[in-house]
Amino acid sequence: MPDKIFLSVDPGRDKCGLAVIKDSRVVLERKVVTFADFTLEVLGMLSKHGIASIIIGAGTGSREIQKTLLKLDLKCNLIFVPEKDTSQLARQRYWEENKPKGLWKVIPTSLRTPPHPYDDLAAVILAEKFLSDKN
Repeated sequence: MPDKIFLSVDPGRDKCGLAVIKDSRVVLERKVVTFADFTLEVLGMLSKHGIASIIIGAGTGSREIQKTLLKLDLKCNLIFVPEKDTSQLARQRYWEENKPKGLWKVIPTSLRTPPHPYDDLAAVILAEKFLSDKN
């Protein structure tokens, strides 16, 4: 049986993290987008991947995302997942995937700031939480 494919959204105040992930936890695509680009990006991902459901972080900005998605009249289920600790876990994963070099190695990760947004990693973590709870 083929994997189901999910779109995961980490809503925020100014931007959203998006991730397309399979049931088997393989990430197909991820990006950070502004609210202005959200609808266009989501429609592109939906047409590119056979998305079964949309996972939404149930925190800041989730109601606005829900309203936007409902206006699009998509044929996808909307699933809300608690966002507890996802930003912290995403920051940690960022540094795992982007090992510091030189003197930055001795600076604790809690004192380093990633050079660009990592909301896409938070979206991946939301999907992983949902898939773990589902099984």
